[in-house]
Amino acid sequence: MIQTVKELIDELKKCNPDYPVRIYFNDDIKEIELVDNTLQDRVDINMLEVDKVMKLRQAQKTKIERMLDEIEYYLEAMEQQEYMTFDLEKDLRRLSAMLDNVREEIEKK
Repeated sequence: MIQTVKELIDELKKCNPDYPVRIYFNDDIKEIELVDNTLQDRVDINMLEVDKVMKLRQAQKTKIERMLDEIEYYLEAMEQQEYMTFDLEKDLRRLSAMLDNVREEIEKK
């Protein structure tokens, strides 16, 4: 059934406004990339293409989680009062390098 924008809005008003909206298509749940209202005769809802969705191997997830835990540890140490005796510039460079490592791991195929 083709719905109008008004009908869709009426249905969405019945939903929990904090829930995410997904599209069920070909036995798969897709994310919405954008709602295209630039067309003259309709509104299109564009799905996020599969190859644009980040997929990480379990080993990558584990490694990234470990890296993020280490970053969190350093940040918590920096929040402590006794941190005043440490080298802030050196530790910020270290945290920056750690974040770069996380980014590199995410970009691996």
